[in-house]
Amino acid sequence: MESHLLATLIYFGGRPHKTRGRARTREPSFEPIKKMINFFRNIRRSLLTDSRTKKYFKYAIGEILLIVIGILIALQLNNWNEIRKNRNSEQLLLSSLLIEMEENYEQLNKVMGYNSKSRSAAKRMIEIYNGNYIYKNHQELDSVLALLQWAWTYNPQMGTLNSIKNSGQFNSIQDEKLRSLISSFEDLSSDALEENNVLRNLIINEYVPLVSQYVSLNQRLEFLGENYALGKSKFEPDYEGLFKDRKLESLISYIHTWRIDEFDEGEQFKRKIEEFISTLNKEIKL
Repeated sequence: MESHLLATLIYFGGRPHKTRGRARTREPSFEPIKKMINFFRNIRRSLLTDSRTKKYFKYAIGEILLIVIGILIALQLNNWNEIRKNRNSEQLLLSSLLIEMEENYEQLNKVMGYNSKSRSAAKRMIEIYNGNYIYKNHQELDSVLALLQWAWTYNPQMGTLNSIKNSGQFNSIQDEKLRSLISSFEDLSSDALEENNVLRNLIINEYVPLVSQYVSLNQRLEFLGENYALGKSKFEPDYEGLFKDRKLESLISYIHTWRIDEFDEGEQFKRKIEEFISTLNKEIKL
């Protein structure tokens, strides 16, 4: 017990004193400490010598309680420090996750924008089918056929999210709503991509080859952007044959229907990402 008192008094025993030109820390003087230790030792000896055992035990118990209280305070301070470090670690994780979700949101908007052009083109093509198929504005027709074949896919980034899920870092996330969003995001993403993948396969494997029988792909590519243009085709387009193809008309109607479902799924998923971003912002600002 004397060693604990000695350590404590040494810690608080040093006082700075001024020297010429600057202040420096003086080495602690051990004389007052030794006198105090001797003082407590004399009290205990006096208690034992005077056969005041009861008071001696009270004194000893009090000293033990002081030591225990000191240990408990030290443990609590250490616990607070661990909580602070865990919170800092959580904030770094959430900041990285926020950047990832904002990029996913931006990418989703971009993909939905291109796929919306495909949906509008499919609707316009059906209108042309329902009208006079001897359509004279071939440039617009080529443009509509080109835009209809957009097949952009959405591939969300999930590096930080998976890192959190597959490590002990997930347990450091305190907010229950945020934990739920992290756990369910991958499944929500898969549901949203289901229509997108079906449409991509439908367009690449059926629509493009079928349309290319009547209008060369080269002739349509320039309407997707200058970077895609390959020049005019040597083959003459067969618009009359295109409008007499019942399978192609049905395929375009099918694409339009799937695009509507895809858009609805995309809007739901976009709202979920918005909720994710909002929750992250609230947690980071705490």
